[in-house]
Amino acid sequence: MGNTARICDKIEKAQKGENVTLAYIGGSITEGGRTDTCYVSRSYKYFADTFGTGNNVFFINAGLSGTSSVVGLMRAQNDILNSNPDVIFIEFSVNDHPEEIYKKGYESLVKKCLSQPGDPAVILIINRAKGGYSMQEQMAAIGENYDLPIISMDNALTNAFNSGLLTTDDYYTDEYHPHEKGNALISDSIAYFYRQALKTVNKSDSYTIPESTVYGTEYSTGSIVPLSELTNFNAGSFTQTNSGYATLPYTLKHAAWGGDTPITFTAKGKGIFIVYSAKDDAAFGNLNVTVNGKTSSISGNKKYAWGGPEADVAYIQNNSGDLNVSISVQNAGTEFTIWGIGIVK
Repeated sequence: MGNTARICDKIEKAQKGENVTLAYIGGSITEGGRTDTCYVSRSYKYFADTFGTGNNVFFINAGLSGTSSVVGLMRAQNDILNSNPDVIFIEFSVNDHPEEIYKKGYESLVKKCLSQPGDPAVILIINRAKGGYSMQEQMAAIGENYDLPIISMDNALTNAFNSGLLTTDDYYTDEYHPHEKGNALISDSIAYFYRQALKTVNKSDSYTIPESTVYGTEYSTGSIVPLSELTNFNAGSFTQTNSGYATLPYTLKHAAWGGDTPITFTAKGKGIFIVYSAKDDAAFGNLNVTVNGKTSSISGNKKYAWGGPEADVAYIQNNSGDLNVSISVQNAGTEFTIWGIGIVK
């Protein structure tokens, strides 16, 4: 159950007739085709019908297919937090991996959401693939550290499959995605959580964000920034357009044999993230990111990637300061597409 103080406050706010916004951020399970049968629409409708007073409950579906919590961290400010949501659901359980960047990225996203001025309730949804793949172990450790509600479809489904109560066909349409009835199970689980949270035995009086961390939250102030916020920005040999992938704000594309002049700019902060297109294709090259004289490499050619957004940290330091940045492809004969430059403030 975790600490229920914030969710009970938001339910009470809706019952009083005040406007309440639910935000959902995750991968394709959350995106759900953005139909009335996906768990986002279903669980929003349950909240609105049960606790709302008419037209005072709203929702944001910020699911984005194929994206990790690191990409979610970089787009959270623009895609959900600028709308000051009251309740935030985070779901990346079959999109993340065991490497440190995902552990810290997920925990940083949790911390970022919890730290918003409106004290939103943050709820973790942990799913699993048909074959059992899930990042529950590392995500649940984070949820437990922050005393957050965790809705584990991983636990529920695994128990149901093992006992014979359900078969995988009762939930999945493919290896990862629930069908209409599967989405209804997620929504019903969220509704059950609300009902349990309101019981006196589960009510918490207050909530304080703990100072302890599990993997680290040094990325929590990171976000994609507009190019206009980067001082003396020069696109070099990259072609700049003002539209990106889905809600990502812009594109900086290096075409094969398009020259080798680097992107250059300066900024204030502690670190640099790159959000980019990755694919299992040798035509996708490597990026060199040099910050204050230190160079790191980011590969656009990744196994199992399909051309959608990835995100990596290119540079991090302990304290905020001047960042002098140069970004170039290692081989001018390869292509590379950037969909966002993130600054850790």
